[in-house]
Amino acid sequence: MSDDVRTAFLDVRAMLDGAARDDETLGQAADELELVAGGALPPLQARLADEALGRLQAALVAPVEEREAMVQAALRLLQAGTPKAAASDSATPEPEPEPPAAEASPEPRSGPDMMPIAAAPPPPPPPSSASGAAFGPESCTVEEDPELVLECIEETFDNLGSAEGALLDLEQNPDDAQLIDTTFRAFHTVKGIAGFLKLTLLTELAHAAENVLSKLRSQEMRYEGAVPSLTLAAVDLLRRMTQELQNTMSDGGVAVVRRPETWGELVQRLRDVAEKGAGGSSLPSRGVRRWCRRRCACFR
Repeated sequence: MSDDVRTAFLDVRAMLDGAARDDETLGQAADELELVAGGALPPLQARLADEALGRLQAALVAPVEEREAMVQAALRLLQAGTPKAAASDSATPEPEPEPPAAEASPEPRSGPDMMPIAAAPPPPPPPSSASGAAFGPESCTVEEDPELVLECIEETFDNLGSAEGALLDLEQNPDDAQLIDTTFRAFHTVKGIAGFLKLTLLTELAHAAENVLSKLRSQEMRYEGAVPSLTLAAVDLLRRMTQELQNTMSDGGVAVVRRPETWGELVQRLRDVAEKGAGGSSLPSRGVRRWCRRRCACFR
């Protein structure tokens, strides 16, 4: 089912590429998406497909200069709902595109009649606090339809439960490729949902954990050292933040999630492990560790 949904979503996304100024192509994409939305889809994908279809139908009757924004909004919805490729399709994660090579700077000139020309200073490193923790916004607010947000929250809880179960099983079978793949896909899905809702705090944390699992998938590191404690801490903190989001909605207020005190340290340590390997980061501090499950072997 997930492969069929993925193919259908990708087909519509391909049709929408450059379709904003082509009435015929835009109409065909809307017709195709209407067929997809009317099929048997999981709840979240069905809602996203309906939302995207509404944007396309509005674009069909909108002035040409306003269509591009509507088409791009539909594309973002479809991207958020596109399932990840099955494990059999790719044994290793798709490589990230390499950034374009920077043009070589001319060598500093000097001579008897001219002063030496100083080379340009290197770009500043990514921001971090004095404690080595990553920075993030103080809070994130969700402005999407409340019903859609609740469906996204339910989907997030489901994926976090899958990730936690697989991580705990990995303690006994640290090289099990299926368990690693299950966890990777769970973090990837949580990242996609959070990105769709513009929840930067959840997106950054899920992405940092996903990168660690990507290293496990490619066998560049093993599930050992700081990896078990950090990935379980990521699951617990993501669950806590998602619960806060749900609670604010249940109270009838605006859906808001605040940055936890341990967020910056955990994100930075996950990034360190993904960059330097399982031995590249020490165990998290007590502030992070108290969010880990006591079932984790490294804390027994």
